[in-house]
Amino acid sequence: MPKTSITLRMIDMVDSILDGLYGSGVLQLAANITRTRRLDRPDITVTRRSSLCGSHITIDVVFAGDLVQDYAQTIQACVLGQASAAVVGQQVIGRSAAEIVAVESAMRNMLQNGASPPEGDWSALQALESSRESPSRHGAILLPFAALIEAFDFIA
Repeated sequence: MPKTSITLRMIDMVDSILDGLYGSGVLQLAANITRTRRLDRPDITVTRRSSLCGSHITIDVVFAGDLVQDYAQTIQACVLGQASAAVVGQQVIGRSAAEIVAVESAMRNMLQNGASPPEGDWSALQALESSRESPSRHGAILLPFAALIEAFDFIA
């Protein structure tokens, strides 16, 4: 078989893998990320980094009692990490630590054990189901949740 034919088959295979991993739902979420500014007077600022992929996030949080009142994020991550942060940015206001821990646990279970994705308000995270087969990306996907859980530890 000529080298050109092998190269073209490899390119098609890589394209297929990337299409599955970075499907249109993931790309659309990442393109519509919100709350990407810094807050002037946060109650806490948390920076977290994924040691596996190098992605990092800084979040600013304002609490009202034990609920998130305001939130901002700056993230440098792959599209999967950005998509996860986009959903967090859309859903985090008014949430408690217990809710964030439950969603993080559901995401971890989905990624590592093949469980169903979160439902209800967090159902957009199902776009990340295809990343199950890419453990090197799990840290980036879970990063916004890890940062939020650390922020909640501040008020505990």
